[in-house]
Amino acid sequence: MIPKGAVRCRALAPRARHPAGFPFAPCASTVHGTVQATAPGVTVPAMPRRIVKYLARWVDARRQRWYLRIFGERLTDPHLWSLNRHSITAGFGTGIAIAFVPLPVHTIGAVLAALYWRLNLPVTLASTLIVNPFTVVPCFYGAYRLGALILHHRAHEFAFQLSWRWLEHGLGPRWKPFLLGCLLSAIIGGLAGRWGLEFAWRAAVRRRYRLRHLRHLRREHGEPR
Repeated sequence: MIPKGAVRCRALAPRARHPAGFPFAPCASTVHGTVQATAPGVTVPAMPRRIVKYLARWVDARRQRWYLRIFGERLTDPHLWSLNRHSITAGFGTGIAIAFVPLPVHTIGAVLAALYWRLNLPVTLASTLIVNPFTVVPCFYGAYRLGALILHHRAHEFAFQLSWRWLEHGLGPRWKPFLLGCLLSAIIGGLAGRWGLEFAWRAAVRRRYRLRHLRHLRREHGEPR
């Protein structure tokens, strides 16, 4: 049973569309801080809507590039653009994990992971940017130091390049600690990102619900807000 006043529907144009150009449900219900779309199986949380819509436009502007064009109509799957909590938090963690792959395959890997696990595509792509031209050296050198610590190797400095050639010839005897560190960093970073965002999301929803409940009690007792 839905609480009184929990359903809010807004009349939209008959062919309202997702910010990335894909169709979405024209009416939604809000229950305890979570917006549930009328499309079956799609749940839309209220918390990060503005950010995710911006990311959806960012991805849509790049749909004609070769690394997205090869996926064709598969990118129109509504689950890839859904705003439910699971698809966003899991996509965030997956993107962070992919970012620690020491090869220039982050975009392809993020799209494949989003398609396979039906994660939010814009969030999965955007979270791979945690490793970018400004952070690539400290991230991968930190991964190498972590692997060296686990394997009890003496850490050495080295020049890093994000390429197949460097991975084959530039690592030398350091390949074991480097790859182990990347693997551990991907697992730790992915899990921390996924559950950290999940915790922050739930905390924000609970806080919003408590504040709304407190305002409701004050109105019932005639107290000023």
